[in-house]
Amino acid sequence: MSHLELLVSALGGPGVVGPVRSRLDLVRSVRDGFRYEAVDSLSKAMDLHIGELTRLLEISAKTLHRRRATNRLEASESDRLVRVADIFARAQEVLGSADKARAWLLRPNRALLGEPPIALLDTQPGAEEVEDVLGRIEHGLFS
Repeated sequence: MSHLELLVSALGGPGVVGPVRSRLDLVRSVRDGFRYEAVDSLSKAMDLHIGELTRLLEISAKTLHRRRATNRLEASESDRLVRVADIFARAQEVLGSADKARAWLLRPNRALLGEPPIALLDTQPGAEEVEDVLGRIEHGLFS
């Protein structure tokens, strides 16, 4: 599977995020706002408690409940959801499986000052640090 296919799959597939054949299609889908099912799908794919995902999305449980009722995320929430799904897809590519990616994301990492990678995905700079560590792993530079 390609990176984009892994990412879209983690978000529930084209039926949830719309037809995505390129990153530009993904931009359009993010701007439109994903269907709520993308949250449930990513939570299940990553085996994350919904509370952890709401922290990463920077939305309250009450807001999440409203999104469930309207079945639509706002563009900014969809963007943050993509950030998490993007790193999950990248970890699967580098580590070889969803199970290994999940385990790696939850384990404290020396290269990230002892933080588990998942804890850094609430900000773009944090996600970029996690991406850098995955790049080093991919090239055999374990840290």
